[in-house]
Amino acid sequence: MRLINVETMKLEEYLGSQIPPYAILSHCWGTEEVTFQDITGSGWRRIRGASKIKRSSSICHEHGLRYIWIDTCCIDKSSSSELSESINSMYNWYANSAVCFAYLEDIDSSKGRELIRKSKWFTRGWTLQELIAPGQVEFFDRQWMLIGKKLDLSSLLSDITSIPEDILEDPSGLIFCSVARKMSWAAHRETTQEEDIAYCLLGIFGVNMPLLYGEGARAFTRLQEEIIKEVDDQSLFAWGFPNPNSMQNDDCFLGDGAGVLAIHPVDFAMSQNIIPFPSKSVVQPYSMTNKGLRIELPLVKVINESEIHWTALLDCHYEDDFSAVIGFSLEKTEKTSEFLRSSKIATRRYPIELMKEAELRTVFIRKQLSKRGSKKSTRKCLIRVKSIQPNEYTMIRLEGHNTKWNRDTMVLNMTFEFQERDRQYASSTIMFLDDHINSSFAVIIGIRQGQLSVPYPYGLAKMVNILPKPGNVTLDEWKTECKGATIDWDGTREKEVQLYKLPNDSDRDTPLTIKASIAEEEILNQWIDVLDIEMRRDVLIEAANNSKREIFNVLTSYLT
Repeated sequence: MRLINVETMKLEEYLGSQIPPYAILSHCWGTEEVTFQDITGSGWRRIRGASKIKRSSSICHEHGLRYIWIDTCCIDKSSSSELSESINSMYNWYANSAVCFAYLEDIDSSKGRELIRKSKWFTRGWTLQELIAPGQVEFFDRQWMLIGKKLDLSSLLSDITSIPEDILEDPSGLIFCSVARKMSWAAHRETTQEEDIAYCLLGIFGVNMPLLYGEGARAFTRLQEEIIKEVDDQSLFAWGFPNPNSMQNDDCFLGDGAGVLAIHPVDFAMSQNIIPFPSKSVVQPYSMTNKGLRIELPLVKVINESEIHWTALLDCHYEDDFSAVIGFSLEKTEKTSEFLRSSKIATRRYPIELMKEAELRTVFIRKQLSKRGSKKSTRKCLIRVKSIQPNEYTMIRLEGHNTKWNRDTMVLNMTFEFQERDRQYASSTIMFLDDHINSSFAVIIGIRQGQLSVPYPYGLAKMVNILPKPGNVTLDEWKTECKGATIDWDGTREKEVQLYKLPNDSDRDTPLTIKASIAEEEILNQWIDVLDIEMRRDVLIEAANNSKREIFNVLTSYLT
């Protein structure tokens, strides 16, 4: 650890127990700060930022201390290894300091203490640990006039930062704060580098990890993964509560796919009062795997307008509220025990009685990290054709929007690409032809996913429709007409029509009934959409009694 000797104004280096009593300067970086390379030279006193070093060193000397640490010039940031070591050690350096001087250069305290609320010092990510860790913090205004000490200002500071007064007065109580609460303190703070919003929280959570500048939001994901290794606190997953003062719809709280981990501390903005229940010996440990978070949770199956999702109940609740637990919504994936955290339903409180309906299950929740405003997802649809008479119709796929058809496996692969405040869909037209009698019908399948815009609410809509070929058009004309068919989004998941006897259909005395329906099925441990198309000749009862032959031909295939 390098310290500035306030008498010689030179850097001195100390190791381990050799470190003498020292002060620390906490400040917001400005223009022309003195760097490590500057202070080891001779002309640093002419740099604009030198005044902060001189004034804080003078105050340090008044406190009877010979040494001060200032991040801008005591760390050689050109060395990635030194920078990583320093950031991982910084919380302890603040905690072990004799005093921390917080310089609020944008405040004139002569107009009252309350003005410190407007200081940008309280909006910076790094100053969070600089407020909490030191036992003693003294606040100075732009003129280096003492505003007050942390203990004297604890009520005002708590009101500004939402950090409880007892934590400000005794930082050792930090270990008793929930993960969600600590995350909420950083919800509205900013850092110059995207990665620093994670790195500035290392000491507050008592974890260490290497620094990888350039990884972007991945840094905050790694931070949460390290927390999982160290702390048994499910409030880490209690994020995504809607802001009651926001006009945003609860059912659109993210607007895109979400993983089990938060993307930024702002996701915890409304989670400051979430705490875990007292630990129970029966709670199983959880961990992050290559399939996502492996965790045992009580799940409640919810069926809403033919859509199925699960409510996962966490081992945490609102402080002083024992009538409800915190839960979030899960959507199933193509794998039986794998889920994706729903981006359509916000995290919320659920009555404690719901625990009685829950089934305790070990599941995997995907650790998907996606940027807001964009999402690409795919769905598979298996086509299954059933015929109670010999099938005279040839099946062809005529046209598809965002779909690819594997004729061999009879599977449609549907792709959706989302844009902010928009909706996307995938559709396909499957035509059945009987060239001998100039007969045809088309089955249209459509799946739509919506975003925030009206009249397309967020969610998944499925439809199927059957279009019989009119008798007065040719097959070529019919193909052209089907290509331009409008998708009926008000349609249903099930449709049934009849093709009546055509003028040249003398060998067939009964109409052909076609039924089509779409539903989800579990096939080979995967949940996929299945389009069932059934064709049958509705023979008369007496004709059926005379006939002993019935052919049931199922054309099916399996996912590869």
